[in-house]
Amino acid sequence: MQNDNATPRLAAAKANPRAASVRVKALPLSRAKSQRTHDLRIGDQPNYVDEDRKHLNRVLMPLRSLPAIHRENEALRGERGCQKKMKSNAAAVMSGIITFGHQAQVMFACLSDEQQDS
Repeated sequence: MQNDNATPRLAAAKANPRAASVRVKALPLSRAKSQRTHDLRIGDQPNYVDEDRKHLNRVLMPLRSLPAIHRENEALRGERGCQKKMKSNAAAVMSGIITFGHQAQVMFACLSDEQQDS
């Protein structure tokens, strides 16, 4: 199969600039810590991160500690009568991001922080 570098540009040109998207994925606990440090912009940042806008990122739901999540998962498995240990790659947390097209960003920016978060 031929690598067509023009394909992403064509797809972007057809994208809806007023669209918002939500992407979520399930993660095992072994990946959750690194995902949190990435999401919360802790540590060294990639070059594409705009340091002047980093303060605008917000966490919409309070984060529970990963050990507490692990204990809760174990307790729920115990209630169900599971006898095997939970697999190390079993999905235990959900991670997500909300993104906005260029026009949607302008519309969203007109809302107050409280309206944006609800």
